[in-house]
Amino acid sequence: MRTGATKPEKNLRSFIKGDPITEAEGWDDLIADLYSSAIDDTAAARLPHALARFVGGFEGAMWTFDARTLAPTDRMIIAQPIEAQRLYADYFHRLDPWMKIATAEPNRIFAGSDFIANDELARSEFYNDFSRHTDVFHLLGAKLPVCPAEPNSFGIIVLHNRIDGGAFDGTAKHRLGLLLPHVRRAMQLRAAVRRNAVATQDATITAMLEAFAMPAAVLSSDGKVLHANSAAEVLDASSIGVRLRGGPLGQPIAVMFASETAQLQAKIASAGSGGAGGPSSVTSGCQLALKRHPCCKTLHRRQRVLPS
Repeated sequence: MRTGATKPEKNLRSFIKGDPITEAEGWDDLIADLYSSAIDDTAAARLPHALARFVGGFEGAMWTFDARTLAPTDRMIIAQPIEAQRLYADYFHRLDPWMKIATAEPNRIFAGSDFIANDELARSEFYNDFSRHTDVFHLLGAKLPVCPAEPNSFGIIVLHNRIDGGAFDGTAKHRLGLLLPHVRRAMQLRAAVRRNAVATQDATITAMLEAFAMPAAVLSSDGKVLHANSAAEVLDASSIGVRLRGGPLGQPIAVMFASETAQLQAKIASAGSGGAGGPSSVTSGCQLALKRHPCCKTLHRRQRVLPS
């Protein structure tokens, strides 16, 4: 292995063993859990084993990703232990021969052997240093379009089997074909629920900020302005020396002098990592009150009243 990372240990294996269920047995529960996974993490947790067992495998995964970057946008179900996921993200994803499914033709079922021959896989670093330790050798999966309005949004379902469990046969492909329309709709439903949740959160934050008479903004831990109330919008256009936006929305907050901006950014970063925040005075005669919120980091900016 060409990395200093520690190999997963054999005790990472924590999968449910069992014979494949028939199309009649458990089908209704399986479909119900698929749709419930959009809003219910408990239902989602049951899916890796249930989906794989339905086609004769032993574990599986589902996630959505952006086709432009291949970066995951939502890991719906991942059966691998946390340590194995970390090692994969840190190194082994670069060696994964099955990730070619992300650039493959959508709505088509692929076997792992479509991307790499079994004898070549058995000799590979990816198998010997990673997937062998989680008993993964055979793969069956598909790439699915998730949102018609977002042409770069796709989902992937992959189901795995052990080396001694044998390759997935025609019956397994047929069963996965029966599942695919439901998998696609479940991914679409989950994506819609997540979009609505984000919209609701944005509306809540906006209403919260507008309740402040003073200028107020929500910042990320790197100082970028995510939300600002109307008072902050007005103040940002003034010449008082504090730029809440520092340019377009999403840019870091800035004050008149670079040294003070650096100090303010340091306090914001500290609050973002668990610090208490606190006041920060600037040369223009204003005071910035930084407070860490349980759900977000909020910066209240108020002008200090100077003696006449």
